[in-house]
Amino acid sequence: MDTSHEICLSNAVHQLQHYIESLQRCGVEIITLPANEEAPDSVFIEDTALVIGQRACLTRPALTSRRGEVPPVRDVLEKFGIETTELDDPSALLDGGDIIYTGQEILVGSSSRTNRAGIESLQRTFPEIPVTSIPIHGTLHLKSVATLAEADLLVIGGSSAAQSILQALKSRAQGQYRFLQLNGDVASNVINVNKNVLLKPAEEIGASDFKKLTEALSVPWIEVPFSEFYKADGCLSCCSLLIQAGN
Repeated sequence: MDTSHEICLSNAVHQLQHYIESLQRCGVEIITLPANEEAPDSVFIEDTALVIGQRACLTRPALTSRRGEVPPVRDVLEKFGIETTELDDPSALLDGGDIIYTGQEILVGSSSRTNRAGIESLQRTFPEIPVTSIPIHGTLHLKSVATLAEADLLVIGGSSAAQSILQALKSRAQGQYRFLQLNGDVASNVINVNKNVLLKPAEEIGASDFKKLTEALSVPWIEVPFSEFYKADGCLSCCSLLIQAGN
């Protein structure tokens, strides 16, 4: 029996703890929610909301089994004084993994998990911010192959799906960006937080992509092993919901 893709729970727990400690090194205050054994995907908390300043748009995951993950996140956000808004169209579907807020606009993947009604509802939640739809084919989410590494630097994977998304970004994005294309998709998911970048180590993304990525960065970076979560289609950005303090 091939067990190479089975998740090792002890390794996953260790990697998650290292992930938390890495965020703390970047000056992030960590708020943890109680474990929910009935919602095993709830560790991928990014999918539940988009928070910009004092407002949050609550999502509606395409997988109905995940919709119970949203209310606990809403309660925590409201506890910290963040105004929450639900999608105003009952047909809307929206996953946080499809959303990149760049500071210039909101890029949203139109994917199997996020539909047109979800994108339009998101636009109505943040009417003052441009929202740009990016067609997604051949990959789960927009952030599976593209993330914002610095204020104007988008990192893109190397698969055919990623190349298609890169062309869409170049033709549709309303902001001004630099693009760094890597060989593998697994290397493209990073976290940009407090002028630091969290990225996977060379052993997980390959020496070539690791070198290309780190040489392109003008800010400090921290290696975060995340191989166990990748087995469940999880990326670095999936496991945290970033909230900017002081807004």
